[in-house]
Formats: sequence, C-alpha cells, structure tokens
Amino acid sequence: MSPDVLIEWAETIEQTAKEFCNDPDCKRIKLKYNQESGFAFEVSDKEAVDCIIKAIQEYDNSQSIIIREQSRILIEELEKIKKDLK
Repeated sequence: MSPDVLIEWAETIEQTAKEFCNDPDCKRIKLKYNQESGFAFEVSDKEAVDCIIKAIQEYDNSQSIIIREQSRILIEELEKIKKDLK
C-alpha cells in the first residue's frame, strides 16, 4: 500500500478526532504516519484516546482491508496507552 494513502488516512483520523474532542489547536491529539516509523501519536488524556478510537471507527467500514487491519492494531495500542494515563 502506498505510504501516501496511510498518511492521508492518518490526517483524516486526526482531524476527525480533533473535532470530536474540540481540539482545533492540536493541544491534545496528534496522529501522524511515516514510512520509516509507522504511526506516531501523542495524546494528553483518556478522552483524547477515546476521540481517536471513535474517529477510526467512524471510517472503518469505508476503508480497505489493509487499513482496517492497521486500524485494529492502532486501537489495541491506544487502549494500552489509555490504561497508563491518569
């Protein structure tokens, strides 16, 4: 799969999550993708994690199987991070 597709997907998810969490200034949510390191994200709290997960689920049915698999993996990682947040 083209890295451009994953970059665009990550940007869409990030933007949607920011809308869900009312975070237009990017203070709580950052999600990026690059070919060398994969997905990288920064979240400030559990609600921010939930907003990213909700955004991923919002687009899940309209994505390719490859992106859906990436979505599943990313959600698992986010759930682990959420457990560690206060």
